[in-house]
Amino acid sequence: MTAGTCQRMPNETEAEASKSFKVQGFFCDPDTEYNDMATLAFNPMERTIFDLFHFEGTFSPLTCGVYFFAVGVTACWTYGLMIPSGLFVPSIAAGAAYGRLVGELMVLAGRDVHRGTYALVGSAAFLGGVVRMTISLTVILVEATNQVGLSFPIMVALMVAKWVGDCFNKGIYDIHIHLKKIPLLEHEVEMEMHRFVCEDVMITDLLCFEKVHKLSDIVQTLQDFEYNGFPVVDKVVAESPRVPTRHGRTYSAGGRYMGTILRHQLVVILKHKGWGELLADADGETTQRVVPAEAFVTTFPHRENISDVAKHLPTRPEMDNLWIDLRPYMNFNTYTLTPQTTLSRAYTMFRGLGLRHVMIMNESSNVIGMITRKEISEFRVEELEHELDHRQSGGMPVLDEAFPRTPNSVSSIAHAGSVSAVYEDD
Repeated sequence: MTAGTCQRMPNETEAEASKSFKVQGFFCDPDTEYNDMATLAFNPMERTIFDLFHFEGTFSPLTCGVYFFAVGVTACWTYGLMIPSGLFVPSIAAGAAYGRLVGELMVLAGRDVHRGTYALVGSAAFLGGVVRMTISLTVILVEATNQVGLSFPIMVALMVAKWVGDCFNKGIYDIHIHLKKIPLLEHEVEMEMHRFVCEDVMITDLLCFEKVHKLSDIVQTLQDFEYNGFPVVDKVVAESPRVPTRHGRTYSAGGRYMGTILRHQLVVILKHKGWGELLADADGETTQRVVPAEAFVTTFPHRENISDVAKHLPTRPEMDNLWIDLRPYMNFNTYTLTPQTTLSRAYTMFRGLGLRHVMIMNESSNVIGMITRKEISEFRVEELEHELDHRQSGGMPVLDEAFPRTPNSVSSIAHAGSVSAVYEDD
């Protein structure tokens, strides 16, 4: 509060000014003065914005500058914390303080201007520089202030703020998306993606299920991993030769690809006891009861948890003799790509079709890998470029360490194949 100064009331009495603006005295003469810093700091933020836009009194340039710096820095610093700090309204308040600062300087220079107009344009400029939006923010600010005549300067301020900000970095929302490594696919393909193909980023350690799989293996897999989907093959290949790629990675061909089964489908099958004994006189036939389609629809959006379903399952020795035929539930018509497909084409397919994962197959229709949104995201491509430059400079390849696997993944591969990385948050 040491930066605050006592300013004279613009109205006749303090009561009239307090009635509409709620000014704060704070060691000033309660009859004729108010403290400008206390009025900004001790009022709710929406009231502070209102005062900066409409109050005819004076806010010293030092007060506006200190308030702008404090609110702006604090809003950006605390954004992303799990607290209701907000970003939109503090950005308006910080920008309004900066605009009011310019307006106060214009008044001190002898210009007859309305200081609230500068506050409105300043709030638009600061907000546009933070969130990098233009047309939508123009409509919001014009509707909120009912100042249609100021739509043009507001739009100009928003566009200039966005252009200047784009010259230095991205908006704060995009920065935090990158920091949290959220696989958000932008509209345009990154130019660096044209350098790579699917085999450079695909997940090569896949956990595959056979079309008729043992119940105990399925339950153990769902409990050990949080993956969202699993490829289904005709027969799991325990050992196969490793094939090298152009950048030093290796992969092995699994069984012949038949389709995909999702995690929530498996959990629903377990909940409705959709398993049975394997018939000796039939090829892969079981005595299981087929779960109706309504059972999968009614669970959305409340997904069943495997830990809750596992409490009602048979014991482990009993599950070793029970099997689940996945053919009635799996998706046979999934999208697939070849290992030599460019990463830019895969990106376009993911974004255009809204996919979560795509299987990579060789010329013999054997599944050799999987690509999720994490593998084609911007931060993954940056890691791939860094690893490629590191390898070309003589360093050791670290491609497979970019996304570390679960420590017990190796032991789990022994009973069910290899591991797919379709995470729940993909």
